[in-house]
Amino acid sequence: MAPRTLSIAWKAYEKQSNAFLKETKALEKTVQELNNNAKKSNSVKIGNAIARLFFLNYSDLENLPVQFYVHDEDEPAEDYPVWPTQYVEPIPGQEATEETEAIKAVPGYMIINPLGIFDFINNCESAAALLSTPKIRRKFMTYRYYAFLNEIKKLPSKLIMFLLILQQIAQIKKITDVETKHGIEEAEGEVYLTLLWAFKELEIFLSTSSGVVLRSEYKISWYESDWSIGI
Repeated sequence: MAPRTLSIAWKAYEKQSNAFLKETKALEKTVQELNNNAKKSNSVKIGNAIARLFFLNYSDLENLPVQFYVHDEDEPAEDYPVWPTQYVEPIPGQEATEETEAIKAVPGYMIINPLGIFDFINNCESAAALLSTPKIRRKFMTYRYYAFLNEIKKLPSKLIMFLLILQQIAQIKKITDVETKHGIEEAEGEVYLTLLWAFKELEIFLSTSSGVVLRSEYKISWYESDWSIGI
């Protein structure tokens, strides 16, 4: 049997996620397949290999564990979440007493949910039709966000996974927080701005690691000045 790699796991995730989202077979069966894929991927620490690619340049995240989401077997299949990534904050340990040993701190970690990533990709595919609706056009930042989704749908699904991991890093590092007279607040359009930041970081990663120019390779049109607004 060939060693399990991200490419092998991701190909299976794509098939399983589409089966769930399009309901082409029983959800319970699909969730079981998703869980089996996650458990196999976690057992060979594919998530930590992804972490080594992206986390080394960010302080306090160098050793952040990464794992794929496993759905609780006691929870209904239809309750399977569609968030793409999630950060679980660390839990500090408690001090030792004479009666008990110290409780070790639980480290923070990131969870990747491929089903949520493919749901995000579907939203990107739907963005073009939404751009002409009054609801989306009413607010500039919302319009820019959906216009950006319409561009990044050109990326392969694996690169969109990397993009969303980087967006989670932006959220962990709170890069959109701004200091105001009322204290620290999130900048308007936090989701859009963190995605722009993630795109910039993905572009740098691909350029330095493989010489790929992201915008040229996938014909993505976006103004560089947009990537630094509010960040």
